[in-house]
This record gives sequence, C-alpha cells and structure tokens, in this order.
Amino acid sequence: MVEAADAELEKFKFIFIITSNIGDEEIPKNIENYILKTKTKNKNYFLCELGNYLGLNYSGCGSVIKKILEKKEWKIKNKILLDSFPELEINKLNKWIDECKKIIKKYG
Repeated sequence: MVEAADAELEKFKFIFIITSNIGDEEIPKNIENYILKTKTKNKNYFLCELGNYLGLNYSGCGSVIKKILEKKEWKIKNKILLDSFPELEINKLNKWIDECKKIIKKYG
C-alpha cells in the first residue's frame, strides 16, 4: 500500500500533512506508519497539527513528524498548531492558508 502511495506522492511538488495530536508527542498510528514506511524522498510539505490547547504553542507530535521526515530529506515550508476545533481559530487558519498559497505560488 505504501509503495502505491509513494508513486502518487511523486506527482506532487507540495504535500499537506494534517494530523491530530493524541498526547505528548504521540502521532496517530496510521500517520506514524505511513511516514516511517514511505520511501519518497526530498519533498516539500506543510504541517497542520490539531489537538493543541488554545494559546499554547508547544511542540506536539509535529516535532516527531518533522524529525522523521528530515531524515528522508523532506523540507517543511510552513506549519501551524491548532486547537482540536479549528473553527475556534479560523482567523489563524485562514492566515496560514494564505501563507501556504504564497509559498506554492513562489515555488510552484
């Protein structure tokens, strides 16, 4: 399954990873399995981490994802930490989306 997904990833210049944070730096199992097994190298990605407490900008599972993908030569272009309910931070989310669009346009 990962090999087929790897072939699909090769088509894209940018990848969006949107994941929940299920505890102190714990990655959901399906996301963890995927990023550990992917053989795709040298990709640009954006990271949206859900499940942080409002107002706290600590590093949850996103920091682990970043470490794993750095070993695969993936480059993070932008990240955001959001509460479990993104609509509570809709202005922050919209600003992040606009920033991502600018990056894609610049490098796309």
